[in-house]
Amino acid sequence: MSVSAYRFLIPIGLLFALAPWASDGLCEQVAEQTQKEISALERDRASQYAFVLQLLVQKKDYEKAADLIRRALVIPPSQEQDAEKLRTLLADVAAGFLREEKSPGKASELCEEALKTLAEEPILLYISSFAFEELGEQAKAGEFRQRAKEIRSDDQAYWFSVASYLSRKVGLKAGLEAYEKVAAISSEKPTHLSADSEAAMAHIHCALGNYDEALRHCEKLREIARKIVVSRTDIAMLTARVHAEKAREAEVHEKYEEAIEHYKRSAEFSPQPGSAYNAIGEIYVNLKKYDEAERWYRQGLAAGAAALAYGGLGDVQKALGNPDQAEEHYTKAENTFAEEIEKNPTDPMNYNNFAWYYATHNRQLDRGIELAKKALELAPKAPPYLDTLAELYYRKGDREAAIREIENAIALDPPHLKYYERQLQRFQSK
Repeated sequence: MSVSAYRFLIPIGLLFALAPWASDGLCEQVAEQTQKEISALERDRASQYAFVLQLLVQKKDYEKAADLIRRALVIPPSQEQDAEKLRTLLADVAAGFLREEKSPGKASELCEEALKTLAEEPILLYISSFAFEELGEQAKAGEFRQRAKEIRSDDQAYWFSVASYLSRKVGLKAGLEAYEKVAAISSEKPTHLSADSEAAMAHIHCALGNYDEALRHCEKLREIARKIVVSRTDIAMLTARVHAEKAREAEVHEKYEEAIEHYKRSAEFSPQPGSAYNAIGEIYVNLKKYDEAERWYRQGLAAGAAALAYGGLGDVQKALGNPDQAEEHYTKAENTFAEEIEKNPTDPMNYNNFAWYYATHNRQLDRGIELAKKALELAPKAPPYLDTLAELYYRKGDREAAIREIENAIALDPPHLKYYERQLQRFQSK
C-alpha cells in the first residue's frame, strides 16, 4: 500500500468513529421534526372537527354532532386548547339533547362517554346530573353533582364561568347551584364575582317568580356593597325591578293593597319611578278611585313616564264623562309613544308599550299588531310581548290567533303564569 493510500484511511476512520454521534443527532432531529408534523396534523384535525361541530350545533343537528364527537374522542386532542374547545362543543350538544330535543338519555350517554376520555369538568357533570334527574335516577344525579363540586373548588372565576354557561345553555335553575358555590367561595371576603353571583341569583329568582328569594339576594348585594365598591345604582334598579314584579304578582291575584305597597317600594329604589307611579294609577282606575288615580298619573308624568301617564289621564277623564279632554290626553299619549320609538328604535319595550296602549284602548288594532310584531322581532319569545299580540288579535276578533299566541307565551313558563292562563280562558270563552 502506498503512502498516499494512508491519507485516505485517516478521514474514513474518523468518519466511522464519529458515526454513532452523527446518527443519534440525526435521529433526534428527525424525531423532533416528525413530532412537529404530527402536532400540526393534530391541530388541523382538531380545527376541522371544531369547525364542522360548530355548524352542526348552529343547525341543531345534535345527532350528527354527537357522532362526530365520538369519532373525535377516539384520538382526543393532545393540546389543551383544542381539548377545551371540544369539551365546550360537546357540552353544547349534550345541552341540546337535554333542552331542545328533550332527550335526557342521549345527553347522559354522550357525557358519560366523554368523561371516560376527557378530563372531568363541572359542566358535563352537571348536565349529566340534570339528565339523570329527569330519568328518575336521583342517586346517580347526586353522585355526578358531588363530583362536579370537587373540581377546582376554590377557583371562583372558573365556577362563575360554569354558572354562566349553565344558566345560558341549560336553563336558569341549572345555574343557581353553581352561582351559590361562587358566592360561598369568598363569603367572608367578598369579591366582585361574589357581587355578580348575588345579582345573577336575584335576576334568576325574579324570572322564576321567587320574589322573596330575589329580594334576599338583593339584600346580600347591599351587604357586599358595604365592604367593596359595587354600583349602588345597579343594586337599586335590580331591587326596584323585583318589587315591581312582586307587585304585579299581587295584582294578578287581586291583592291590590299589597300591589300598591310594592309599587311604592319599587319607586323608592328606582332612578326612574314613573312606571311604578303609573301602575299605581292604573290600579286606582280599576278601583274607580279617580282622584287617587289622577294624582299618581301626574307623578308619573312628572317623573318622565309621559306616554303611559297621558294614556292613564285620558282613562280618568273618560271615566269622569269628559270625552274631549280624554281624547286630548290620548292624542298626547300616541304622539309621545311615537317620539319614544323614534328616539330609540331598537328598544322592543317602546313598541310593546305602544301596542299595548292600542290594545287596551281599542284603537288602531292593525297598527298595534304591527308594533307588537316588531317588538317580537327585537325580542323573540318574550311572554309579555306575545301577550300583547294575543290581546290585539282577540280584540280584532281573531280568537284562533289570540289563543295561539297566548299558548306560545304559556309554553315559555313565564312568571305570573296565572295571568296568562286567565287570558287563555278569556280567549277561549264564547
